[in-house]
Amino acid sequence: MNETAHTFWYRPLWQQILFICLIIFLCIIGYYFSYWDDREQQCVQFEKENKLLMGSIHQDKQFIHQSPSLSQLNEKISELSLNAELNHDPFIFIAQLQTLIIQSNITLNQLRPHHSAAEYNHTYQLDIQGSYNDIFQFIQSVTLQYAGRLWLFSEINIKPKEHKLTATLSISFLNNNAFIKDENSDED
Repeated sequence: MNETAHTFWYRPLWQQILFICLIIFLCIIGYYFSYWDDREQQCVQFEKENKLLMGSIHQDKQFIHQSPSLSQLNEKISELSLNAELNHDPFIFIAQLQTLIIQSNITLNQLRPHHSAAEYNHTYQLDIQGSYNDIFQFIQSVTLQYAGRLWLFSEINIKPKEHKLTATLSISFLNNNAFIKDENSDED
């Protein structure tokens, strides 16, 4: 062994204890900075994440309390589906009308929508051209082919024009869903 190592043990006790305490203190500081400092930073980061999660949970709880109930959502869904059904009916009507015009020998000169106050009533004015039989068959096919809706002719004017008959028709159709009564309503 080295002589300097032996001389340590022959020193007074207080010098030995002071040196050993200094070494232990340096080891503790090194251990703290190498291990516990990382753990402390992780704990601080976890606390921040925990606060963020608690804030988002609080916001979610507020959103849940402010949201409508399931029964209210079901009512809104049925309301929206009825509105969607009513809103798509004009497009279905025009598609059906186009099919009937293609199948008949008439010519569509003009199609004009008329706005009405009722949501369930849609009115269109048609200007068609063709022979009397073709116009009659077209009107008959419109009234007989689509029984799911109420088709109403409010005005029919037939005039000769350019060696053919020109008919101006005002067609209204009502959606049957608009006339379904609510059995749960309080009627006295």
